[in-house]
Amino acid sequence: MTCLLLPLCAAQVSCRGRCGEPFTRGQLCNCDHNCLAHNECCKDYEDACTFRGSCRGRCGETFRRGRECECDPDCTLYNTCCSDFQGQCGTGLAAGQLQPGPLSPGKPLTIPIQVSLSISGHAGGPAAAAGRPSTLEDIAQALGASNPAGPSPDLCNGLPIDALTSLFNGSIIVFKGHFFFLLDPKTRTAGPAQSITEQLGVPSPIDTAFTRCNCQGKTYIIKGDKYWVFENGVMEAGYPRSLSQDFDGLTGEITAALSVPATRKRPESIYFFKKGGTVQKFSYPAGSGPSCTGKKAKNSVYSKIRRARQAEIRLSAEININLNWKGFPTPVTSALSTPNPRKPDGFEYLIFSWPKFFNIKISGEFPTLASSAKPPAQQNDIRNWLNCP
Repeated sequence: MTCLLLPLCAAQVSCRGRCGEPFTRGQLCNCDHNCLAHNECCKDYEDACTFRGSCRGRCGETFRRGRECECDPDCTLYNTCCSDFQGQCGTGLAAGQLQPGPLSPGKPLTIPIQVSLSISGHAGGPAAAAGRPSTLEDIAQALGASNPAGPSPDLCNGLPIDALTSLFNGSIIVFKGHFFFLLDPKTRTAGPAQSITEQLGVPSPIDTAFTRCNCQGKTYIIKGDKYWVFENGVMEAGYPRSLSQDFDGLTGEITAALSVPATRKRPESIYFFKKGGTVQKFSYPAGSGPSCTGKKAKNSVYSKIRRARQAEIRLSAEININLNWKGFPTPVTSALSTPNPRKPDGFEYLIFSWPKFFNIKISGEFPTLASSAKPPAQQNDIRNWLNCP
């Protein structure tokens, strides 16, 4: 319908003199303080009705870089809210106004490993906001809106972690629920919570993760019978793939994976811990690992030998931990291999049996406790390892 009263039309599409007015149905656009959350504001609403440094009239806005402070529902995760956020917007905005949106295919699938090298102990700040979701659907997904009863993104809330692994650059990534955290490898200071699905392109929560102990250091993330591989922080093409097909028939609910490097006496291996207190060892034959010298094979015969050895990869039978590895902690909820040049094989090993962690050594064919003496109950509490308050 054509508007014949031009002055009235101009008034209806502008917020000049209308800031904070009650919502009225039938308007061409609105200027009430909730219009941003409903995407119904007039084009000049932010210029006419909002103020720098305040959340008045900005509740429910989408994230935009460069602002002095923020009022989007995700700002509490990054400690970047305006000082009056709670008073103006309350704490129930995300749950009350956001609905979970569909996954967004085609987005870059990268692990932001550069963050791990610049963690300063502050979980928020403008630097942390650069990789944040920018739409209401993304924010809802990052907050776990599809599972509103799920745990809050807090490493120290007393709930078990799902997995942790040491990335190729040495930093540690911890998976918990729908989020992951990057830890400084020296101080174990955690960066801000980040959405697994939004940042990595993997459905959350995951089952476990591990990084191969070789010169490439590819990271594997497992969920059910599917797994994804990342190299240098970028997901490789062609994933997800089937775990059972690529790992010689490996099935069952995987709860943890411990990666072990090759030495002169043993091949590179992965110990897959499974629900029910069992474990299977997956071994890579000598020579099947990557060649990271930068030199190409001199002839095709060498390549054929490598492919033949790769075809020999074998998976052991299931081992009952309680019956065969006496004194070994169960259930194993996660495992970690971290580079340590002081160790004989260059790695240090930890087993987590929530809420405890244990130092492990690889003695012979299987892992064993590094010390038979039981440490004090609080000494090997994972909260201490995470430097929880």
